[in-house]
Amino acid sequence: MLIFELLQVAVGRRERLSMTPSASEWQHLYQLSEQQSLQGICYAAVKRLPRDQWPDEQNLIDWIWEAQRIAEYNKLLSQRSAEVYEHLKQEGYDACILKGQGNALLYGELSSHRQVGDIDIWTSPHDNPTYHPKRRVVEFVRKRFPNAFLRFHHIEYPIFNDAEVEVHFSPVYLNNPCLNRKLNAWYEKQRDEQMNHCVEMGGKQVAVPTLEFNALYQLLHIYKHIFEEGIGLRQMMDYYFVLQGMNLSRESGDSRTSRESRYDELLAMIKTLKLEPLAGAVMYVMREVFGMREEELYCAPRRKEGLSLLSEIMQAGNFGHFDTRYDKEKVSRQASMRRYWRKTKRNLVFACYYPSEGFWEPVFRLYHFFWRIFNLWKI
Repeated sequence: MLIFELLQVAVGRRERLSMTPSASEWQHLYQLSEQQSLQGICYAAVKRLPRDQWPDEQNLIDWIWEAQRIAEYNKLLSQRSAEVYEHLKQEGYDACILKGQGNALLYGELSSHRQVGDIDIWTSPHDNPTYHPKRRVVEFVRKRFPNAFLRFHHIEYPIFNDAEVEVHFSPVYLNNPCLNRKLNAWYEKQRDEQMNHCVEMGGKQVAVPTLEFNALYQLLHIYKHIFEEGIGLRQMMDYYFVLQGMNLSRESGDSRTSRESRYDELLAMIKTLKLEPLAGAVMYVMREVFGMREEELYCAPRRKEGLSLLSEIMQAGNFGHFDTRYDKEKVSRQASMRRYWRKTKRNLVFACYYPSEGFWEPVFRLYHFFWRIFNLWKI
């Protein structure tokens, strides 16, 4: 597909497209980039193309305007990320910026072109972090914002008018309770390192995850998007740059033993959390969409799972916003029940590929409903 070739041009794996698109094809490419929240990245690719393959002036204007808007919002979100990080530190909480502007730092010269979303920040009390951390964070947020919306792993923290913030008790969770306990144990081991891994952001020092942490965490984030809102190429591009960063670290002065140890730990956790089918599917997408070579991947691609994942990506778009398979109904009790059964049916299809998570998803969704109704987060 031309959109895949355009992304490969953006990341420097191609110099030109295999064919010169017509005006209507360029318009279609723009629409696809909009559905996948990759307008800025695709504009960067356009600038790298030889002049004879550029779009017409009207199409080019659309790319330029959108890229400028994205660059401006990137600056704002970096500033807001640094501000909320410092605010939480001053309030006595350790914190770490997840995804978002932390990911943008991995993009290099493409960082200002990355489409931004909200600010996700992993937070735990600095003083005695293992003593009811979820309850203490929720009470801290609701003291200022009593109606802040709560989910199992985060709560909204609307302290800005121009940027959404979600305070996370854990980076991401699994539906399978046994595997989720193992994941939380891993978070406990990782927390101090991640919340002290600082980089410059918005002119200040801000903690972001290490590449090794992101290699597992963002794989899990993709997992949750498959079963929840929908998955798009933007999340896949984030993961591409995580893998690129890890490959660059392998080529640096790190000892071979150190490199192999990091990959062994990642693969061990993937096996522990039963993520092998997902990892193989994502590796397939990395190869087919971004042109990564087999030796750059940490496990073998799985074609069957990969084709299913790629099909879902292209149908649903970013966060599933462009999925035409499901009607957008008004909020009502009847509509909620229909959505519940429709989502259950959809996710049971994914259970054929990812059984350890898929079969638990409807059960966890029901548990989460009562968890919020009866304030079980206070336990």
